[in-house]
Amino acid sequence: MRRCRRLVLAGTLLGALVATGCTADPEPVPRTAGSPWLCSGVPRDSIDLALGGAELDEDSGQGSLGWRDDGFDCAAQAGDSTILVAQQTVLNSGYGSTEEEIVETLEASSDGRRIDADAPGRGYLVEEGQAVAVWVCTGFVTRVSFFGEPPRGRDWSEDAVNLLVSMLPWACGEEDAPPTD
Repeated sequence: MRRCRRLVLAGTLLGALVATGCTADPEPVPRTAGSPWLCSGVPRDSIDLALGGAELDEDSGQGSLGWRDDGFDCAAQAGDSTILVAQQTVLNSGYGSTEEEIVETLEASSDGRRIDADAPGRGYLVEEGQAVAVWVCTGFVTRVSFFGEPPRGRDWSEDAVNLLVSMLPWACGEEDAPPTD
């Protein structure tokens, strides 16, 4: 009889924990990147943290081309949430035809939410229904975009900025991008 009560009590407590749900780790994505890599130069641990530890869909991590080529992208998806890291030349970015034009466009659309980082170029956080961090440097535009609903407890604006800043050494050509693990 005692054993049954213990099992019922344990089951009730477990059910209460499941019913209340879990919140994501409140720790922000770090501003420095490290291995393992989801795609070349895209830190897997940062992606996992931003997505609240949810299991990535099997197509995640399939990118195209390489950094400093025209058309690099790497997507990660977990359920209804997606993170896209993309880089294009200034001319193909869709923001303008020169770095100066792009900076003006971003300043106007982001209400001056400039990103501070020790890297060449300039960056802005643009929030138009989603969190998008954009950096312009050395002829390239690098974007980190978050789509969908953030896990409870996550600040995707901060995560987008930090993920972008962590990849600036190779996005701006100061270092070679680490290869995929």
